[in-house]
Amino acid sequence: MPTDTVDAPPALPAAVERPLRPIWIWLALIFTALCVIQGGHQLWRSAGLPTGLGRTGISWEQSCASTEFCPIIRIAPGSPAERAGLQPGDRLRPENPIDQWRGLWVGETRPYIQQTASGERPLILTADKATAFFFPQYIVSSLTLMLAGLMGGLVIARSQGRRALVLIGLAYASFAITGQWPRMWQSTGLWFVPFYVVLNVIYYGSPLLFLAGARALRKEVSGRDTLGIRLGFWGLVAVQGTTLAWQLHAEMTGRTGLFGENVFLAYALPVFIGYVLAAAVLAMAWRESAPEHRSRYGIMLVAIGCTFLAGVFDMGILLTGNDYLSLSPLLISWYVAFLAGTALFGYAILRHRVIDLGFAVNRTLVYGVLSTVLLFGFWFCEWGLEEIIPAETREANILISAGIAFVIFLTFHHVRDWVEKAIEHLFFRTWRDNDARLKRFLREAAFVTRPEALRDAAVAEFSRFGQGAAVAFYEVDADGMALIAGGSPDLPERLAVDAQVMVRLRAGREALQDDPALPEGAALALPTLYRNELTGAFLLSAKPDEAVWRPDEKALLAEAALRIGLDLHALAVEALKAEKARESQRADILAAELRQALAGRPAVA
Repeated sequence: MPTDTVDAPPALPAAVERPLRPIWIWLALIFTALCVIQGGHQLWRSAGLPTGLGRTGISWEQSCASTEFCPIIRIAPGSPAERAGLQPGDRLRPENPIDQWRGLWVGETRPYIQQTASGERPLILTADKATAFFFPQYIVSSLTLMLAGLMGGLVIARSQGRRALVLIGLAYASFAITGQWPRMWQSTGLWFVPFYVVLNVIYYGSPLLFLAGARALRKEVSGRDTLGIRLGFWGLVAVQGTTLAWQLHAEMTGRTGLFGENVFLAYALPVFIGYVLAAAVLAMAWRESAPEHRSRYGIMLVAIGCTFLAGVFDMGILLTGNDYLSLSPLLISWYVAFLAGTALFGYAILRHRVIDLGFAVNRTLVYGVLSTVLLFGFWFCEWGLEEIIPAETREANILISAGIAFVIFLTFHHVRDWVEKAIEHLFFRTWRDNDARLKRFLREAAFVTRPEALRDAAVAEFSRFGQGAAVAFYEVDADGMALIAGGSPDLPERLAVDAQVMVRLRAGREALQDDPALPEGAALALPTLYRNELTGAFLLSAKPDEAVWRPDEKALLAEAALRIGLDLHALAVEALKAEKARESQRADILAAELRQALAGRPAVA
């Protein structure tokens, strides 16, 4: 499978504001890393891997304030709580209010106070090893969210300081966080409070970041950032910030909080408003953009709209029981909307370059990620089928399980091939067609009969392949290299025999890109070789649209230059053979004429 990537359409309008300083980019990347790490923690726990965390075995209503005596709902069998004689219905509270939320290590002790008929009595429980659980649903959702987080980090890393891109990347990273609860080591000891505060801010700040990114993008497109939008943004920040600060303070100190049991609804309403406002501002940016850019902005608008819709479904899941395990309509809708949003956002970046990442995408990497996602998807399908088929049936007939695995194995390869063809058509068709034209030229080049025609044709084809880049072809002579075909005012007429680029090409015998040895005006140098001896070189300038030469383009052009060099050498050898044949023929004619002349002379006595 080819390893590679292609040309960018016209770049977006230049950023109106000064680029952000590198320190802000690094901080944004650290923020993104934290979001992705949370997904990794969730993935680790959901796979049933060891965490070192302990348990007391007590379950109670989370809405119950930790300064009150809360009724125990459930006691885990064999847990420290059961061994201490606690039963469902007993009333208990932690001595330290924050311990109601905080995790603990195996062997760590935790003090409680139990309310009994005779009064209060202290109780100390020592945590034993927490039971590991395997949740394939959480594994799939964690991987899906981590993919979106990595995409956000990619946008930030290649944003070149553009405020809109950094904010959109941060929004995707924060949206990809797997929850506001600290996990594993973050949930223990003194780590819990700072991580709980930070993760809540990230979790509920996603719509605000989307709204901020939409405002910045609209300002780039039209220069507008109306007073009403600014007031709506800062008003939402104030409401969300105040609500969050009040509730977090209440939870840390063990109070009920301002909204009681309706606290999540108070969280969810500003989040929903934020998504609606962000979608509205993005729609304004699309409407106010230049007509030639609207289709590209429209794709990104639909992509982010699907992401918003996934956020709404997520809020619906949380409001209806926080059930992420059963395949409910809300959960299925969340998967569909989120995957559609992520896929469209990737399509907008890679195919239409709505956000110009300024670097080449490796085709093999894209297909590798795609195959991995498909593999996990089929594994999830296998698990789902085994869940649907009754256990007695599967245990009674092992052929059913084997049949499921075999059918999925056969189907996987066909689906993967079909999806890869679709991806090739959607993302890489222009690249593939460009490559195919160059390869067709190389096949036909072997049938060109004159060296000058082949040189001119190669220069023209390389220029076409590079979207109009200047191309010059040089051949070795006694003093270095002389320009034989093509050329440009920006490229030299001659290359001295010991010029740095000549030395580098003779020593390395490989293509040079963005190398200090390249002469001014050249972005790519492609050697032609015969028996490892340098016979010539192509120099190519940068592309007119300032798009980079991708690694696959460099490799393909380097191979093409070698083949052109060999074809030119073959033509030179054929020319020498023809010249030798002509010389031999002339020598034979002269010899015959000489013999005839000698035969006609009278003999000398």
